[in-house]
Amino acid sequence: MGTLTDYLETEYLDALSKLPVESSKITSELLEQYKEIINTTLIQQFGLGKLVQFKDGGNVTTLHNARLDTFANGEDKGRFNTPYDKKTRTQIYEKDFKQDRKREFQKDVPIYDGYTGKELKKDGRAHKDHIIAAATIHKNDEARLYMSDEQRGAMAVNKKNLTWAEGSMNQSKGENDLLKWMESTSSQHPDIKNKDRFKIDEKMAKDKYGTAKQYMDQSIKDSKKDYYMKNIKETGIKQGNQMAKRQAIGVFLFELQNAFFSEMKTYFKHFKTYETNTAKLKAFKEACQNVKKRALSFQSLKKVFVGYSEGFMSGFVSNLITVLINTFARTSKNIVRIITEGTTSLIQAIRMILFPPKDMTFKQAIYEGSKIIVAAVITSVGVIITEAFINYLMTIVPLAPFAYLIGGILGGILTGVVSVSVIYGMDHFTSIIKKINVLMKETAYYTVVSIEELKENYNTAIAEIDTAFEEVLAKIFVEYERLYTLTKNAYDLKLNSSDSFNNSQKLASALEVDEEEILKTDKDIWDFFTQ
Repeated sequence: MGTLTDYLETEYLDALSKLPVESSKITSELLEQYKEIINTTLIQQFGLGKLVQFKDGGNVTTLHNARLDTFANGEDKGRFNTPYDKKTRTQIYEKDFKQDRKREFQKDVPIYDGYTGKELKKDGRAHKDHIIAAATIHKNDEARLYMSDEQRGAMAVNKKNLTWAEGSMNQSKGENDLLKWMESTSSQHPDIKNKDRFKIDEKMAKDKYGTAKQYMDQSIKDSKKDYYMKNIKETGIKQGNQMAKRQAIGVFLFELQNAFFSEMKTYFKHFKTYETNTAKLKAFKEACQNVKKRALSFQSLKKVFVGYSEGFMSGFVSNLITVLINTFARTSKNIVRIITEGTTSLIQAIRMILFPPKDMTFKQAIYEGSKIIVAAVITSVGVIITEAFINYLMTIVPLAPFAYLIGGILGGILTGVVSVSVIYGMDHFTSIIKKINVLMKETAYYTVVSIEELKENYNTAIAEIDTAFEEVLAKIFVEYERLYTLTKNAYDLKLNSSDSFNNSQKLASALEVDEEEILKTDKDIWDFFTQ
């Protein structure tokens, strides 16, 4: 046990000796960073945070989200949720239907039934029929989302989807699918299929149906591509501008804040040296001018421009990523925010790695980029925690009106502090590991040392201290006795003048008086009193 204890004690002391000397500088740095976090969070909550608005499902309505009743805007929602009824059919899919038929009747050209091939009379018994029924078009979710009412109406009455048909047949077909209707029977004629009852040329009908279907599918496909290209471009530019403004203003305010605090610190440091109010006012104006110069310097404006560029790129890219995700999964507004903030951090990390500062190595750039990614991950978790905190505050009646403000501020500060602390841990990893090593060895040492041994060591240490203390007291007593004897002899009037003079010199030397100041001869005494 003794050998193991000695070994562990040696290990512990060795680890302790390697521990770096801590100073208040590290704590000050952390406090400064925490202060910046609080200032930045307050700025974002009271201003910059409102520049970018996040919503459930993102900025573009996808088919997946529309089916879940989540829309990016009211126009998409109104169009997608419009019911199919007589009004919808006549206003959208049969607009100007009667006038078009009347114009066709006025032409000196015969008309033929598109399903049977026979000539039709130009009267009320000749109908224009949607080969793909209007109801089928309207019930197509992609058509309702990707195409406007006008586009679907135009598609429905395109010549590829219209044909002349005998009135009774058209009424029997109604809103049914043509191919299914041909193979089915009616309640009045259950023993004969509709295609046989109306003597339909099956090949002719299927050819027309195939042409209409192909046209319809291609039109919806083209509209889908145009819909996403148009909306992604518009919303991407909009969100890009929002993020760009937020980043640029944030960087500028940060630079302005740093310049202001730095100049004011210098100003108040020298405040007492200004003798008049005029001097104080002049110095304050100069400090303000310096703040302005620093905030508008080339380096600061360059950072603002970089922030603007990164913000626009992150806003546009994150909008695209959000749209892609929402094609198969609906995102909440907080997830949209996480995607946006994460994209911003990813772009910053990539820029750091690909275009590091001149005095930074590639290895250091990768490390700095990794810190940005870590901060982004922590921010993502912070967003979720902040939302939960806001929901909790909403249940407290007095705080409910301020839930978003309070929750946003506290959540932002907490997230920032955790981020800075983690990054600090990454930067001081070696030091922290050494501390942990000391704690582990200290724990191991005190684990194997018994209570009796600790008590014995304690008593031994106390005894050693007592002995050392007694020795110190003895030395003090001896020294005191020596000085007392010298002092007594130096001022003993019973001794002759020669002995007293020698004793005075000894006392002066014992008191460590400078040799040049000690009076050693009669001449020294005479000079001392006559000068």
